[in-house]
Amino acid sequence: MTKTDKQKVQAFKRDFYDNDDSSKAYVFAVLLPYVLTFAFSLIASAIAAGNSEKYAQVVSSVGFLIPFAICSPIVFGAIYFLYTKAFNISWKASTIKNKMDWKDALISVGVAVVAFFGTYTFVNCVNAFLGDVLHYSLATDLAGLPLDNFGWFVLQIVLLAVLPAFCEEILFRGLVLQGLRKNFSDRTAILLSALMFALMHGDLQQLVYPFLIGLILGWIAVRSGNIINSMIVHFVNNFLVVLFAYINFDFAPFANVWWYYIVALVALVATFALIFLLDKFVLKGKNKNDIEKEPVQKPSVFLWVGLAVGVIVLVLRIITKYVG
Repeated sequence: MTKTDKQKVQAFKRDFYDNDDSSKAYVFAVLLPYVLTFAFSLIASAIAAGNSEKYAQVVSSVGFLIPFAICSPIVFGAIYFLYTKAFNISWKASTIKNKMDWKDALISVGVAVVAFFGTYTFVNCVNAFLGDVLHYSLATDLAGLPLDNFGWFVLQIVLLAVLPAFCEEILFRGLVLQGLRKNFSDRTAILLSALMFALMHGDLQQLVYPFLIGLILGWIAVRSGNIINSMIVHFVNNFLVVLFAYINFDFAPFANVWWYYIVALVALVATFALIFLLDKFVLKGKNKNDIEKEPVQKPSVFLWVGLAVGVIVLVLRIITKYVG
């Protein structure tokens, strides 16, 4: 291809996503991690049979857990890049920019810290309700990997903070959210993308927190006009999760005390109240990158398919937890 031909191809690149793009990419994002999980289970079974080991020993080994932990983020990143490439869409459609507004970056760090402490206590109460009242089996570790020395701490920061912050944001706030914004109001797009983000996790325990943080990530991405800022919020949030696990500080015991529920609810309300005030008086409720709207009478059929698949996977996971 000559230089002139390349320039012609560039000229025909689409510089936006729409809700059809968002919905199709989301269907892949919901299904592919489970396909790979099934593949991992087959590999683990084969290794166990070939080495006369128990299946549980194989899936709990570090050599299995590390590639398993990076599986989903890499899949999300691959979906974004392959979809954008296949449909000849400009990377600018995702609103990722080289230049950063340092004021927005500092605001993003502050929002991340406030959001973490403001929602984490509430989520602990939700987990206490799930475990103590509904007797739902709760995960108590991070990806099953050790966290007993600084080396493992650094590795988990990379696996659970750096990778998800980039790969999940480039897909969910870069492609999914921006595509929804093309055909829906920003509020609806943020709400839908947060719901899709929560359902993607496919677990009742991982439903409330991703939804709440998804609202905040969507809001900061829209207001700043640069998803690097949502990546910052995502990274800081996950970093704090790993940090508190590393120092072995747990809020959970307090969740059995009645006053903790009141504190958690007040903290949650205060968090979103602070974000509201920040939006109104500092950011002035203005977007730094508005999208030209093209309202549609009917959302993409793939949007309903993606949401339905997400709900079905969640229900199956809940049933498995109780009967398995």
